[in-house]
Amino acid sequence: MHISGPTGPTGLRIVAAVSGIVGGFEPTAWTPLPDERGHRVLVTDGDREFVASLHTGPEALRAGAERLSSAVLRMLLPDSDVTIPEIVVEETLPAALLGLGESERPLLHVAHPLPGTPSSTADFLGSEALVVSLARFLAALHDADPGPVADAGLVVRDSAAVRDRLLAELDRGADTGRVPSALLQRWETALETVSSWHFLACPVHGAVSVDAFRVAKDRIVSVSDLDRLGVGDPATDLAAVSDMLGPDVFEVFMRAYTEARTQVDPGLVDRLEFLAEFAVLDWFLQARDSGNSADIASAEALLASLADLAVDPEPEPRTPAPPRGTAATAADGTTAGAVPPAPTAPSGASTGARTQSASATQDASEGPTTTAGTGLDSDRKAFRPSAPVDEQAASEVPTTQIER
Repeated sequence: MHISGPTGPTGLRIVAAVSGIVGGFEPTAWTPLPDERGHRVLVTDGDREFVASLHTGPEALRAGAERLSSAVLRMLLPDSDVTIPEIVVEETLPAALLGLGESERPLLHVAHPLPGTPSSTADFLGSEALVVSLARFLAALHDADPGPVADAGLVVRDSAAVRDRLLAELDRGADTGRVPSALLQRWETALETVSSWHFLACPVHGAVSVDAFRVAKDRIVSVSDLDRLGVGDPATDLAAVSDMLGPDVFEVFMRAYTEARTQVDPGLVDRLEFLAEFAVLDWFLQARDSGNSADIASAEALLASLADLAVDPEPEPRTPAPPRGTAATAADGTTAGAVPPAPTAPSGASTGARTQSASATQDASEGPTTTAGTGLDSDRKAFRPSAPVDEQAASEVPTTQIER
């Protein structure tokens, strides 16, 4: 076998492994592909091409999850014109074969190449057709049957579980003593506004970003980064989209998304606006967990700026929220509209208690640590809890638990 391509011991070992596990495939050329997560190689025999990816450690677990999620997504969207990753072969290789330590369990994935080129924010800002294509894909995903996702054992959270998880993060923030009481009170009020949390849980991508899509001719042609596919709140995906796009472009996205969806969700925009602010708390907690003092200081400054914007008119009377842990009720009627670009709420948010008093907020305990920025400007439009809705209409569409 004669192989041409850039040299590199790991790359050559991957090529040799592909030759051994893909029947009738004799590679003649290979090209390394850039990937921060590990080694990836495009391999060809002149007639067929495969992308071989080598995963170790936690990345191997993520890759295994993506293979399962990709198979589930193909079941959910059998008629989609968006290509979904398809793993041809998955095999755990001997660590010695790749020159790795004995404790490693390297996982090799051999897949068909995805069509298109990696997307960028500039692609979406320059093409309304591409924005509409993204909106239609996510609308189709959110309208899909959640049953296969649950049957596959992927994460399933109904509306009550989603809300409880956010309350837990609110508790964590309150426990630090570093979050302004005005924010804690406003966020708790938003989470206690029952009308906003009446939604039917649906399939969600869970890791939407420009890196998750490939594009060609002003449309989405393939999707990836599916390891967090699950059932949950569609607002999580849309909040991530709003972080990718400017306000005007996101307005175009929301119009197309609302037109394409069949399941109505009257609290969707309220939850989007909530997640736009709440992402700052997520960032603060991540910073605290990581111990980065510079990020902690930045997050605290942003929290203080948000608190300065938290002066709301006197709130209107609201319906009490359902007890924590009880299933909420879905409602008919979708609200569309512009939402300020919002940082994506990390999918790893936890679950827990509530707020702290104003005095506890001001007697701050030791500052948190940080890992990443949010892209949220301090002059972002302040979150406003939703207006009262028609509770009779809301009660007519129950949120169904997914049967496992």
